Amino acid sequence: MSDSGQPVPRLSVVVPCFNHGPFLAEAVESALAQTLAELEVIVVDDGSSDLDTRRILDSFQRERTTVLRQPNRGCSVARNAGIRAARGQYILPLDADDRLCPDYAELAVQALDRDPELGIVYCHAEFFGRKSGPWHLPDFSLPGMLRGNQIFASAVYRRADWERVGGYCEDLLLREDYDFWLSLLELERRVLRLDPCLFQYRKHEKARNSKSRRAKRLQEAEVYHRIRCRHAGLFARHPEVLLDWLHELECQRLSEKEGRLGSRMSRWMRGLGGGA
Repeated sequence: MSDSGQPVPRLSVVVPCFNHGPFLAEAVESALAQTLAELEVIVVDDGSSDLDTRRILDSFQRERTTVLRQPNRGCSVARNAGIRAARGQYILPLDADDRLCPDYAELAVQALDRDPELGIVYCHAEFFGRKSGPWHLPDFSLPGMLRGNQIFASAVYRRADWERVGGYCEDLLLREDYDFWLSLLELERRVLRLDPCLFQYRKHEKARNSKSRRAKRLQEAEVYHRIRCRHAGLFARHPEVLLDWLHELECQRLSEKEGRLGSRMSRWMRGLGGGA
Protein backbone atom coordinates (compact mmCIF):
# COMPACT_ATOMS: atom_id res chain seq x y z
CA MET A 1 0.00 0.00 0.00
CA SER A 2 1.12 3.56 -0.70
CA ASP A 3 0.88 6.42 1.79
CA SER A 4 -2.50 7.31 0.26
CA GLY A 5 -3.84 3.83 1.00
CA GLN A 6 -3.93 2.90 -2.70
CA PRO A 7 -2.26 -0.36 -3.80
CA VAL A 8 1.11 0.18 -5.47
CA PRO A 9 1.00 -1.08 -9.07
CA ARG A 10 3.38 -3.82 -10.16
CA LEU A 11 3.48 -2.45 -13.70
CA SER A 12 2.98 0.95 -15.33
CA VAL A 13 1.73 1.25 -18.91
CA VAL A 14 3.12 4.51 -20.37
CA VAL A 15 1.24 5.89 -23.38
CA PRO A 16 2.73 8.86 -25.27
CA CYS A 17 0.06 10.55 -27.38
CA PHE A 18 0.58 13.03 -30.21
CA ASN A 19 -2.55 13.65 -32.31
CA HIS A 20 -3.79 10.07 -31.86
CA GLY A 21 -6.93 11.00 -29.92
CA PRO A 22 -9.33 8.85 -32.00
CA PHE A 23 -7.36 5.71 -31.07
CA LEU A 24 -6.45 6.57 -27.48
CA ALA A 25 -9.46 5.06 -25.72
CA GLU A 26 -8.92 1.74 -27.52
CA ALA A 27 -5.27 1.62 -26.45
CA VAL A 28 -5.99 2.54 -22.82
CA GLU A 29 -8.93 0.13 -22.56
CA SER A 30 -6.67 -2.68 -23.77
CA ALA A 31 -4.26 -1.80 -20.95
CA LEU A 32 -6.99 -1.62 -18.30
CA ALA A 33 -8.36 -4.98 -19.51
CA GLN A 34 -5.13 -6.76 -18.53
CA THR A 35 -5.49 -9.78 -16.25
CA LEU A 36 -2.78 -8.23 -14.06
CA ALA A 37 -4.78 -6.22 -11.54
CA GLU A 38 -1.89 -4.25 -10.00
CA LEU A 39 -1.47 -1.92 -12.96
CA GLU A 40 -1.64 1.80 -13.72
CA VAL A 41 -1.81 3.73 -17.00
CA ILE A 42 -0.02 7.02 -17.58
CA VAL A 43 -0.96 8.95 -20.73
CA VAL A 44 1.48 11.69 -21.77
CA ASP A 45 0.11 14.29 -24.17
CA ASP A 46 3.15 15.31 -26.22
CA GLY A 47 1.79 18.75 -27.13
CA SER A 48 -0.93 17.51 -29.49
CA SER A 49 -1.93 20.13 -32.06
CA ASP A 50 -5.04 18.32 -33.33
CA LEU A 51 -8.14 19.93 -31.79
CA ASP A 52 -10.06 16.65 -31.55
CA THR A 53 -7.17 15.00 -29.71
CA ARG A 54 -6.90 17.93 -27.31
CA ARG A 55 -10.63 17.79 -26.57
CA ILE A 56 -10.45 14.04 -25.98
CA LEU A 57 -7.51 14.45 -23.62
CA ASP A 58 -9.21 17.31 -21.75
CA SER A 59 -12.16 15.08 -20.89
CA PHE A 60 -10.30 11.76 -20.66
CA GLN A 61 -11.16 9.95 -17.43
CA ARG A 62 -10.49 6.29 -16.76
CA GLU A 63 -9.84 4.29 -13.59
CA ARG A 64 -6.17 3.83 -12.65
CA THR A 65 -5.25 6.34 -15.37
CA THR A 66 -3.32 9.62 -15.13
CA VAL A 67 -2.96 12.19 -17.93
CA LEU A 68 0.17 14.37 -18.08
CA ARG A 69 0.68 17.31 -20.46
CA GLN A 70 3.89 18.65 -21.97
CA PRO A 71 4.97 20.75 -24.99
CA ASN A 72 5.75 18.75 -28.12
CA ARG A 73 9.27 17.37 -27.65
CA GLY A 74 9.07 13.91 -29.16
CA CYS A 75 8.34 10.36 -28.11
CA SER A 76 11.52 9.83 -26.06
CA VAL A 77 10.85 12.87 -23.88
CA ALA A 78 7.21 11.85 -23.43
CA ARG A 79 8.12 8.29 -22.47
CA ASN A 80 10.73 9.47 -19.98
CA ALA A 81 8.26 11.91 -18.43
CA GLY A 82 5.66 9.17 -18.03
CA ILE A 83 8.15 6.74 -16.51
CA ARG A 84 9.38 9.37 -14.03
CA ALA A 85 5.78 9.70 -12.83
CA ALA A 86 5.23 5.92 -12.81
CA ARG A 87 5.06 3.90 -9.59
CA GLY A 88 5.36 0.42 -11.07
CA GLN A 89 8.36 -1.87 -10.71
CA TYR A 90 7.97 -2.78 -14.38
CA ILE A 91 7.32 -0.58 -17.42
CA LEU A 92 5.31 -1.34 -20.54
CA PRO A 93 5.43 1.41 -23.20
CA LEU A 94 2.35 1.51 -25.44
CA ASP A 95 1.83 3.80 -28.41
CA ALA A 96 -1.57 5.50 -28.40
CA ASP A 97 -2.75 3.70 -31.54
CA ASP A 98 -1.75 0.12 -30.63
CA ARG A 99 -3.38 -2.55 -28.45
CA LEU A 100 -2.43 -5.16 -25.86
CA CYS A 101 -4.00 -8.59 -25.50
CA PRO A 102 -5.30 -9.32 -21.98
CA ASP A 103 -2.60 -11.71 -20.70
CA TYR A 104 0.48 -9.80 -21.86
CA ALA A 105 1.32 -7.85 -18.69
CA GLU A 106 0.68 -10.77 -16.33
CA LEU A 107 2.82 -13.24 -18.30
CA ALA A 108 5.63 -10.72 -18.70
CA VAL A 109 5.67 -9.85 -14.98
CA GLN A 110 5.67 -13.54 -14.03
CA ALA A 111 8.71 -14.10 -16.26
CA LEU A 112 10.57 -11.10 -14.85
CA ASP A 113 9.75 -12.15 -11.28
CA ARG A 114 11.15 -15.64 -11.92
CA ASP A 115 14.46 -14.56 -13.46
CA PRO A 116 16.40 -11.58 -12.01
CA GLU A 117 18.78 -11.67 -15.02
CA LEU A 118 15.93 -11.17 -17.46
CA GLY A 119 15.70 -7.60 -18.73
CA ILE A 120 13.41 -7.51 -21.79
CA VAL A 121 10.20 -9.49 -22.31
CA TYR A 122 8.19 -9.26 -25.52
CA CYS A 123 5.93 -11.61 -27.47
CA HIS A 124 4.65 -12.62 -30.87
CA ALA A 125 2.66 -9.82 -32.51
CA GLU A 126 0.19 -9.12 -35.29
CA PHE A 127 -0.95 -6.22 -37.47
CA PHE A 128 -4.42 -4.69 -37.52
CA GLY A 129 -5.98 -1.72 -39.28
CA ARG A 130 -5.02 -1.15 -42.93
CA LYS A 131 -3.17 -4.47 -42.93
CA SER A 132 -3.87 -7.51 -40.78
CA GLY A 133 -1.99 -10.71 -40.11
CA PRO A 134 1.06 -11.98 -38.23
CA TRP A 135 4.07 -9.72 -37.73
CA HIS A 136 6.93 -12.08 -38.54
CA LEU A 137 9.68 -10.91 -36.22
CA PRO A 138 12.98 -12.83 -36.36
CA ASP A 139 14.12 -14.89 -33.40
CA PHE A 140 16.24 -12.78 -31.07
CA SER A 141 20.03 -13.00 -31.20
CA LEU A 142 22.58 -10.37 -30.23
CA PRO A 143 24.34 -10.32 -33.64
CA GLY A 144 20.94 -10.13 -35.32
CA MET A 145 19.89 -7.30 -33.01
CA LEU A 146 23.04 -5.37 -33.90
CA ARG A 147 22.12 -5.67 -37.59
CA GLY A 148 18.69 -4.17 -36.92
CA ASN A 149 15.95 -3.97 -34.33
CA GLN A 150 14.18 -7.27 -33.58
CA ILE A 151 12.03 -6.08 -30.66
CA PHE A 152 8.98 -3.82 -30.96
CA ALA A 153 8.63 -0.76 -28.73
CA SER A 154 6.08 -2.33 -26.35
CA ALA A 155 8.34 -4.81 -24.58
CA VAL A 156 8.26 -5.00 -20.77
CA TYR A 157 11.33 -4.11 -18.71
CA ARG A 158 12.42 -3.11 -15.22
CA ARG A 159 12.09 0.51 -14.16
CA ALA A 160 15.39 0.12 -12.27
CA ASP A 161 17.13 -0.68 -15.57
CA TRP A 162 15.59 2.40 -17.18
CA GLU A 163 17.15 4.44 -14.37
CA ARG A 164 20.53 2.71 -14.75
CA VAL A 165 20.84 3.54 -18.46
CA GLY A 166 19.48 7.09 -18.16
CA GLY A 167 16.17 6.47 -19.94
CA TYR A 168 15.46 6.90 -23.62
CA CYS A 169 17.88 9.09 -25.57
CA GLU A 170 16.01 12.37 -26.02
CA ASP A 171 18.24 13.50 -28.89
CA LEU A 172 17.02 10.71 -31.18
CA LEU A 173 13.81 11.40 -33.10
CA LEU A 174 13.86 7.97 -34.77
CA ARG A 175 14.67 4.44 -33.54
CA GLU A 176 14.82 5.56 -29.91
CA ASP A 177 13.41 2.19 -28.84
CA TYR A 178 16.18 0.32 -30.68
CA ASP A 179 18.78 2.52 -29.00
CA PHE A 180 17.16 1.84 -25.61
CA TRP A 181 17.16 -1.94 -26.09
CA LEU A 182 20.86 -1.80 -26.91
CA SER A 183 21.41 0.13 -23.67
CA LEU A 184 19.70 -2.66 -21.72
CA LEU A 185 21.72 -5.29 -23.56
CA GLU A 186 24.86 -3.48 -22.45
CA LEU A 187 23.75 -4.34 -18.91
CA GLU A 188 24.06 -7.98 -20.04
CA ARG A 189 20.35 -8.53 -19.54
CA ARG A 190 18.68 -11.58 -21.04
CA VAL A 191 15.79 -11.36 -23.51
CA LEU A 192 12.65 -13.52 -23.62
CA ARG A 193 9.95 -13.71 -26.28
CA LEU A 194 6.68 -15.15 -25.00
CA ASP A 195 5.04 -17.72 -27.27
CA PRO A 196 1.51 -16.29 -27.48
CA CYS A 197 0.58 -13.41 -29.77
CA LEU A 198 -0.16 -10.70 -27.21
CA PHE A 199 0.51 -7.39 -28.99
CA GLN A 200 -1.31 -5.68 -31.87
CA TYR A 201 0.39 -3.04 -34.01
CA ARG A 202 -1.86 -0.70 -35.98
CA LYS A 203 -1.08 -0.17 -39.67
CA HIS A 204 -2.38 3.18 -40.91
CA GLU A 205 -3.27 4.26 -44.41
CA LYS A 206 -0.12 5.44 -46.12
CA ALA A 207 0.17 9.20 -45.81
CA ARG A 208 1.74 11.35 -48.46
CA ASN A 209 5.22 12.28 -47.41
CA SER A 210 7.11 15.23 -48.81
CA LYS A 211 10.43 13.57 -48.06
CA SER A 212 11.99 11.71 -50.95
CA ARG A 213 13.00 8.09 -50.56
CA ARG A 214 16.61 9.19 -50.75
CA ALA A 215 16.15 11.80 -47.99
CA LYS A 216 14.49 9.24 -45.72
CA ARG A 217 17.30 6.78 -46.40
CA LEU A 218 19.84 9.43 -45.52
CA GLN A 219 18.02 10.22 -42.27
CA GLU A 220 17.84 6.53 -41.34
CA ALA A 221 21.55 6.06 -42.12
CA GLU A 222 22.46 9.04 -39.96
CA VAL A 223 20.37 7.76 -37.05
CA TYR A 224 21.85 4.27 -37.26
CA HIS A 225 25.34 5.76 -37.37
CA ARG A 226 24.62 7.71 -34.18
CA ILE A 227 23.24 4.60 -32.49
CA ARG A 228 26.31 2.59 -33.43
CA CYS A 229 28.54 5.33 -32.06
CA ARG A 230 26.56 5.43 -28.81
CA HIS A 231 27.03 1.67 -28.38
CA ALA A 232 30.52 1.33 -29.83
CA GLY A 233 31.64 -1.22 -27.26
CA LEU A 234 28.74 -3.54 -28.05
CA PHE A 235 29.38 -3.35 -31.80
CA ALA A 236 33.15 -3.76 -31.34
CA ARG A 237 32.49 -7.25 -29.95
CA HIS A 238 30.86 -8.18 -33.27
CA PRO A 239 32.97 -6.64 -36.07
CA GLU A 240 31.28 -8.87 -38.67
CA VAL A 241 28.11 -6.82 -38.19
CA LEU A 242 29.96 -3.60 -39.02
CA LEU A 243 31.48 -5.20 -42.11
CA ASP A 244 28.04 -6.31 -43.26
CA TRP A 245 26.72 -2.79 -42.80
CA LEU A 246 29.58 -1.27 -44.81
CA HIS A 247 28.92 -3.80 -47.57
CA GLU A 248 25.27 -2.73 -47.66
CA LEU A 249 26.31 0.90 -48.01
CA GLU A 250 28.47 -0.01 -50.98
CA CYS A 251 25.76 -2.10 -52.61
CA GLN A 252 23.23 0.71 -52.31
CA ARG A 253 25.52 3.04 -54.28
CA LEU A 254 24.86 5.88 -51.92
CA SER A 255 25.29 9.48 -52.94
CA GLU A 256 28.36 11.54 -52.11
CA LYS A 257 26.83 12.57 -48.78
CA GLU A 258 26.06 8.95 -47.92
CA GLY A 259 29.58 8.05 -48.98
CA ARG A 260 30.95 10.54 -46.49
CA LEU A 261 28.89 8.76 -43.82
CA GLY A 262 30.49 5.46 -44.84
CA SER A 263 33.94 7.04 -44.61
CA ARG A 264 33.17 8.27 -41.11
CA MET A 265 32.13 4.75 -40.18
CA SER A 266 35.37 3.34 -41.65
CA ARG A 267 37.46 5.80 -39.65
CA TRP A 268 35.51 4.87 -36.53
CA MET A 269 36.16 1.17 -37.17
CA ARG A 270 39.87 1.82 -37.66
CA GLY A 271 39.85 3.71 -34.36
CA LEU A 272 38.30 0.69 -32.64
CA GLY A 273 41.01 -1.52 -34.10
CA GLY A 274 43.74 0.86 -32.98
CA GLY A 275 42.45 0.87 -29.41
CA ALA A 276 42.47 -2.93 -29.15
